[in-house]
Amino acid sequence: MPLTASPPQASRSPASAFTQLLPRNESVLVIAGHEPAHLRIGPSSAAARQHHLLPAGNTLLVCSGNRPLTLWGTACEPHPVCSGLSRLLAFHDHGMDVQRPLPLDRRQPVLLSTARDLRNATVARDWLMEHLLGGDQNVAQVASAWAVCEPYQLVRFVLEHPELGVQQLADRYGLSVAQFRRIGRKAFDRSLKEQLRLLRAGRVLYRYADTGQTFTRLSSDFGFSSPSHFCSEIKSLLGRSPRSIYQSVHSL
Repeated sequence: MPLTASPPQASRSPASAFTQLLPRNESVLVIAGHEPAHLRIGPSSAAARQHHLLPAGNTLLVCSGNRPLTLWGTACEPHPVCSGLSRLLAFHDHGMDVQRPLPLDRRQPVLLSTARDLRNATVARDWLMEHLLGGDQNVAQVASAWAVCEPYQLVRFVLEHPELGVQQLADRYGLSVAQFRRIGRKAFDRSLKEQLRLLRAGRVLYRYADTGQTFTRLSSDFGFSSPSHFCSEIKSLLGRSPRSIYQSVHSL
């Protein structure tokens, strides 16, 4: 939903106003209250900021480019973007083999207004997938802005090298193991060790569904010490044995 341009307002400092500096390559949600919100978005120079009107109850997603932004608004509040959205985008793009183009002008922010309340993680995930699958060009611009950020880049990197351990991943990424673990935990919202376990187990289950090869053969191919090791790993991660999972699926 496009924003409506609003003429500059007289300088004032109402109690409901906020000012926030948004670092480069970061995102924030601005939520309008029960009345339309007046926003000024742009570089530190007040004269260069653009003025916008956000409809009452709407959410504005603001993605900065390669320079910081200053946000000033009335009748609205800033909120963090759900951390899982860039990760979800990376999984989607990896699965669909999508290579996001760089934003045409990375100095400019990307703004997207929606009536959805994107503070709710479930609503935000559903909103993102709905518009990605529908080919929404406004969301595609947001996706391109997120694709240059480190959480997205790291998740894509790990997904493209699932056979590597943490030490090898860190070496190829160009960070120390400690740095890579720290950034990886933030990107995946879990430890890298646990994430790699999940990815490896998922690859075995997917191959089993795709080829029907035995778990004995597959567990060996994917580096498990034995079929019992693989079954124990799946049960510890998913709460059920792999055979039980597939029996449940086939009985539907």
